[in-house]
Amino acid sequence: MATKICFTGKFKETCEYGRKGDLWKSGYHGGTDLVGLDSENVYSICNGTVERAGYDNGGFGNYVRIKEDNSENRIYLAHLSKIYVKVGQKVTYTTIVGLMGDTGNATGKHTHVEIREFKNGVAVKKLNSSDYMGIPNKVGEYDSADYQIVGTNTSTNTQIKQKVFAVNTNIRETPGLDGIAHLYLPGTTVDILEENVINKDGYIWDKVKSVVTGRIGYVARTNIRYK
Repeated sequence: MATKICFTGKFKETCEYGRKGDLWKSGYHGGTDLVGLDSENVYSICNGTVERAGYDNGGFGNYVRIKEDNSENRIYLAHLSKIYVKVGQKVTYTTIVGLMGDTGNATGKHTHVEIREFKNGVAVKKLNSSDYMGIPNKVGEYDSADYQIVGTNTSTNTQIKQKVFAVNTNIRETPGLDGIAHLYLPGTTVDILEENVINKDGYIWDKVKSVVTGRIGYVARTNIRYK
């Protein structure tokens, strides 16, 4: 299952949005600081396009800036130890953009998540990043399993049918038994992008997308395929 949080599994919020103090030029903390406890993989928290990916001397260190689809918001994921995406790349909330780190102005490993509202190409204000991710704006330990996006496309806010594999299932790169296969285990959740794509090799093929890996491909539908 997917979330709008940059970590999967357990994570810790170490500094909430809006905390006041002299550590920040603006007088308050403009984002939310999170530490991944189960994994250091940092995920995009939206569907969008990478606008910047590199080193920022202003304090962010290695960071990625993403323009959110269907809005002018920009999402910043900062202090990364590694960056896995490139400028111009399309990302979703299941795309790993980098690894948690402590580059730039950071006192320890974490990811700084910041949301800025833009108008006419200019940042006009910072938004509450905790609210955006749907988590409490409060220091504490949380689990992404409690904040799942169920059946919602975050770029359009429209409902998407989701199903869960009941048996070992191959997601194939092309419809048909000759398509290159990638094995997924029971319990895997997929978005059903299109049903009844084609009838081939004795099966009806659905076009699906793995919620966790983002892989898009084709599944032969059977009466035991889904839970």
